[in-house]
Amino acid sequence: LTTAQVVNVGFRSRSEISHLIAASDVSINFSSEENLSMAIIESFAAGTPVIGLDSGGNKEIIESGQSGFLVQSSNELEDRILELSSDSVTLGKFSAASLKHFRSNYAAKKVASEYLSLYKQRIGNHIKK
Repeated sequence: LTTAQVVNVGFRSRSEISHLIAASDVSINFSSEENLSMAIIESFAAGTPVIGLDSGGNKEIIESGQSGFLVQSSNELEDRILELSSDSVTLGKFSAASLKHFRSNYAAKKVASEYLSLYKQRIGNHIKK
């Protein structure tokens, strides 16, 4: 039986958090209330897969089975943690997919381009009226 090490690091500065996320094999987001979790996006930016509760905005961010997993229960969470921590090849694939998912969807240039497009559309619609 493989066990995973979980470390509660307490309060840390932003820069320390970035380093901790990058040093982690996996991030856990078991929140049922968030709409767009920056913690998930920051994890993907570091190439760290995320296991999250299948609720709220997690479903919009995590590509279950690719950049992480969406789970329904704490038992399933435990199973997925052990699955990723016991197989370095699969963990590597999830890590690469996480980073690719971030770059494709949440990188600054991508987001800025989408905002610019939205603003141009809204301004164009306003001028036409």
